[in-house]
Parts: sequence; structure tokens; C-alpha cells
Amino acid sequence: MRRPFPIAPAAALAALLAVAAALAAALAAPPPGTRSAPRPPRPLGAYLEGDAPWAELGPGALPTPAVDRAAEALAADELPAPDGYAIGFDHYGTPAQVNTFLRQLEADYPDLVEVYRIGSSWQGREILAARVANERLGQPVDDRPAMYTDGQHHARELVSAAVPLHTLWQLVAAYGTDPVLTYLVDTRAAYFVPSVNVDGNELALVDNQTWRKTANPTCCDDDGDGRTDEDAPLGFGFGAYGVDRWLFEAEWADAHPDNPFVEDWQRHLAGAPEMGVGRFSGAFGGPSRALPFGDADGDGSIEEDPVGGTDPNRNYDVLWDRGEASIDSEVYRGPSVWSEPETRAVRDFVTGIDHLAVAVSYHSGTDLLLHPWGYSATAPLPDAGTYELLGAKGSELTETNGYDGSPHVWTARGLYGAYGSTMDWFYKVRGAYSFAPETYGSGDTLFVRRLGATGAFTVASSLAVAFNPPPDRILPAVDRWTRFANYLLAATPNIELNAAAVEGEGNDRTFVFTLGNDGVLPAAVGTVIHDAQTMELLVAATEQVRLSASQHTARIPMALLRRAATNGIVIQADAWMPIGTAPHMVETARWTLRIDDADRIHVVDGAIVPFRDLGAAFGGWWADERFHGRDYTCRRGERNCPPPLPFTPPPSPTAGPTQTAAPPSTPAWPTPLPRPTRTPWSMDAPPWWPVETYTPTSTATARPTATATATVAPSATVKWTGTAFLPIARFDP
Repeated sequence: MRRPFPIAPAAALAALLAVAAALAAALAAPPPGTRSAPRPPRPLGAYLEGDAPWAELGPGALPTPAVDRAAEALAADELPAPDGYAIGFDHYGTPAQVNTFLRQLEADYPDLVEVYRIGSSWQGREILAARVANERLGQPVDDRPAMYTDGQHHARELVSAAVPLHTLWQLVAAYGTDPVLTYLVDTRAAYFVPSVNVDGNELALVDNQTWRKTANPTCCDDDGDGRTDEDAPLGFGFGAYGVDRWLFEAEWADAHPDNPFVEDWQRHLAGAPEMGVGRFSGAFGGPSRALPFGDADGDGSIEEDPVGGTDPNRNYDVLWDRGEASIDSEVYRGPSVWSEPETRAVRDFVTGIDHLAVAVSYHSGTDLLLHPWGYSATAPLPDAGTYELLGAKGSELTETNGYDGSPHVWTARGLYGAYGSTMDWFYKVRGAYSFAPETYGSGDTLFVRRLGATGAFTVASSLAVAFNPPPDRILPAVDRWTRFANYLLAATPNIELNAAAVEGEGNDRTFVFTLGNDGVLPAAVGTVIHDAQTMELLVAATEQVRLSASQHTARIPMALLRRAATNGIVIQADAWMPIGTAPHMVETARWTLRIDDADRIHVVDGAIVPFRDLGAAFGGWWADERFHGRDYTCRRGERNCPPPLPFTPPPSPTAGPTQTAAPPSTPAWPTPLPRPTRTPWSMDAPPWWPVETYTPTSTATARPTATATATVAPSATVKWTGTAFLPIARFDP
């Protein structure tokens, strides 16, 4: 058994000590549903994912994305947005608006969008999913490779729902205009659950911007008085802010009248700050008004028993039992695995996606592109090289709209450990390459104002702005992640028939056909040929070929096909994704051809299409060397950053000198005005398909990188020989 990395004796001892510590912690963990010991008030940073990994330095200390504000503002003005829809990416949608938006898209693009009701929340709200795929093409949608995307497992992470909504909208709005996105919608299936925690979405917008968990009413007596959910914040949702008062030495205040929180400001405090002296609305414009603090249960404590709840991103079935068992913890795992109707809805929906290749679950709170493992910093990661490649490209693609590229990092190494996470379940159980991008993180401070000529300063802060961009900056923030999502969708394995012809004369005639995987994620492809009428097996592949953005040609003696040629033949290709955790089939593709007496090929079902270099639309499949460096593998400013994955990026794969490159992506997509706007097309001329590719010729049109030779066996089984270039390294656990 090979290890992914060599382990030195000292490292091995450290690993053993870490395991022992983890076992001791597990044995000492409280039983499910218990309360932890009383704790002192938490600093703002602790409201993030568990214990904040960065030092708390006072107002504005949360991580701020490196962003050129002028470029961000320019992008906000120039990026297209929906018009006439419930959501235009100029505000965060309520649960009702999100569902209306999905149904509007389904009504306007009935051939591309299908909406499903996949469950209900604790409070009875619908949880909706949407699928984007061109249903009118020949290949059944369920046979196509698939990508799944969700957002807002955590209530206060409002922008994490906006990202999948934006990606979904862009795919359908660009259909028929952008050739690359059109091709992806025609050949793949994209599934979306924009808001998993729908109750939490409502709570964060209206009543409690700090809320993270579900609204589970049965699990959590936060204040331990025998009642649940009886003292929650009211009215302190997105758009509200709190005010604290800080007192500084007079000389320090005079020297720094605009912002005293600089340099060694802690040494110049003149007393303890007064926290929570006021609460107001109007954080993003309009008149402000005072909001009261609540003590609904009259016990003298303020808002100490909020609604719910369970952290849904700790409720999945990957080492769930090792998660946090204290009900008042921000990362409480829940009373049982899959205890939440929201996580069960995701589980059941995703389990029904047979050909899942990629899964992305969006969050916010900082700016990081996270990948497995969440539960361990030392467990073998079978596909470490692939994650490094995809992650580095994500860093490159998110370097746009004024933002620096988001660092890509192994979650438990670069942020924190998490048991029962969505990301680990997708990768370990469902066998999908999974990511959990932290899409945005900023300071919480809205403004600092000095009170006259005194040493007192008021500081207005809002946890909502620490997790979410202001409404006028939503588009630049979500667009950078949509670019990454489109890249992942293009990377999924997708098998096409690129050429078919009969070569030679007399008894030496040979049927030659070329298959190509236009996605860069590798696929192991096995092919069989049947009689189209009787479905008798004529040719079977006993060996699979591995394709990664490359092609493969097979040569079949016509003696095997002649008796079926006039009836027609069915070529079936089954593509398996050799992922390290759960290899599985990601596509079944079929083409029905008829060969006439003059050896001309006629397409009865399916299509012969040119090979497309989809990587060209993203500047190549892999990022250049600088995106594999420390600046993009560690959170900025992190001093104890683990070394990056030891992996050397390969060159981008190529299908050979005659491949047909995909046209570059159109930089700006059309806005549907007025609604509905849909590009008309017909089965005879889909807009992305060049006219000259519709009539198959009698000669092969591609020169692939690998050639397979067929030999006739008594059972009419054909053995394929030859391999295709596979640039992605695999590590065996």
C-alpha cells in the first residue's frame, strides 16, 4: 500500500499523539443534547465556523478580502443582472422570493429548467431544487454527467445562496448566445439547491443576523430553563447594526480622531468598553431607528434562548458522532445524524443523481476555496493531486472584479476540523469531487465616530456585513464564483462521438470511430456495439481506455458489422470516474448509425460532433505556476500554514493537432428583457452546432492521441489495446 506522502518518524509520533488526543476528547465528550459549562461572552470572531482561527484584535478584525474597491465598483456597474424577476442580485432574497425566482425561470425556459420540491423545513417552508439541462436533445438527461450545487446551510451566510442562484440564471440567460455555456447545458446536467436552511434564511434577514443553525424546535434549550426557543432576538436582521462605546486616552483620541483602532491601540484604552449600548436599523441607507433588546421570558437575561437549532453542516453521516454534542454550541451536530429535515432533503435528492461528478456547497465568512478533508488534517486524501489542480484553477478564476484569487486549501489543515460536513459526505460517500468555497469575508465595522472632543468613540458593527457584501456589491462577489462553477461543470467527464467512417476495400474494410472526453476529469470508457433492431451484442470492449480532455479511436472489422449494418448499429459508451473514494459511472452515451451499401454513415439517433477544447474558454485547464504557490495555498497572513500539497502541475491535456477549439466565452451575458426572453432554436439547428458538422463524411475527421486495435474472437468480443494520456496523478490510500 503506497502512502500519498512520506512520513518522517517525528511526524509519525505527532500523528499518534494527535490520534490519542482525539480519542480522549471523544471519550470525554458530553452525551447528545447536553449543555456545555457556562462560558464567558464570545468575541465576534467566535461566531464564525466554530472557534475563530484568527486573532481577535477589536473592531474590524475579521478577515477582509483583498479587493480593489474601484474595480469592484466598476464590475458592479457593468455585470448583467436579471430584470423583471423576483431576484436581481441587488438584494438578498427571502425564501419566498428564492422560490418565485426558480419558478419564473422554469416558466420562461421550460426546455432548460425543471424545479422540484425536495422537502420541507422545520417551520413548513418548501425546499426547492432546480435542474438545468436541455431536455430536447437525444441523450436522456439522467444519462448525462452531473454537477450539484447548494448554498446557505448556515442562515447568516446570505451570499452563499446568491452564488448558486447567479450560476443557474447565467446558464439559462446565456443559452444560445454564449457557445460554451450553451454546449454545457446541452451535454451536462446541473442541479441546484440554492437555500438549504430556508428557515434560517428568513431568521437572518428579519430577526437575527447572527443566526447560523436550523430552526429545530425540539433539540435546544439554550438557557437550560426547561423551555425552548422562548427568548430570541426580534428585528435584528440584515440591515441592522449595533453600537458599542469605547473610551481612549485624550492624547490618543486627539492623535487619531478618525480611527483610534490602529497600531497598539489596546494600550491606550481608558477603561472597559460598553458593549451593546444601542441597536439600530438602516445599515445600508435610509433613516435609522432604534431597535429594542428583548427579554421575552423575563429572566433578566437578553435573548439567550434563540430559535433552534442544529448546525446542518455537522449533521451529515461522516463521523457525525465525533461532532460537538453541546446544544448551545454554534457547531452543535444535532440530536442524531440526519436529524434535520433540511439535510435529509439534500441527502435524498443527491442520492437520486446517479451520475454525480462534482459537488459544490457554498458558505461565507472568509475568502477560501476549501476541499476535503474537513474531518482530518492527516487522513490519506486519494485525489490530492486532482484537488490541487482544480483548486489552483479556482484561485486563478476568482482573481477578478477587483478581488485577489481565493486561496485553495485542505479544510482541516488551512481552517479548522469539522465532523459530519456536507463536503466530506459528497466526496467519501457519493464519490464526487467536492468543494466548500467560503465566498466572502469582511470586517464587521460599519463606522467609527468620535463623540465631540472627548476620548469616547461609538463603533457601529454588523455581523451581517462580515459574512455578506452590501447589496450594491453582490454581483461582483457572486460572479467570481460562478466562473469557478462553470469551469467545474466543463471539467466533468463527457463522452462524444467525434468521427465515424468506413475505411479500406473488400474484405479489409474497417469501421473506424473516435470517441472523445471533452472534460478534463478522467473517465474510464468502455464501449459495446449492438444490432439496432435485435439488440444482439456484436462487439464488446474487454478493456477500458482512460480519457482526460482527449480522444480515442477504435477500428472494428466490417465482417463483424455487415449483417447488422443495414439494420443499424448502436454504439454505447459507459464512462466511469476513477475517483479515489467511490468510483462510479458518470455517463451512458448511445449513438445509432446506419451504414449503406456505399459505406456511407447515416446518423439515426445522436450526433457526430467535433472535439471541443473546452479548456480554452478558461485560459487552459490548469492554472499557471504562481497559483500553486504559498500566496494561494494559505489564508493571507497565516503564520502557521502547512506546506502545500507536493504536486507538480502537468501540462494541459490535448487531443492532438486537429482538435476543434471551443469559441471563447462571451464576456457579458444577455439580460432577459422583457421577461420571458428565450433564444428560439430547433432540433435541426441548435445554435452552438456549426452547420458543416451535421452531415457525417465517409472519412475520419480527427487524429486522436490513442488508437485501439480490434481483434476478432470466437465470441465476437473485441479486445481493445492502447491507452490515452492521463495527466492527473492519483494517490492510492
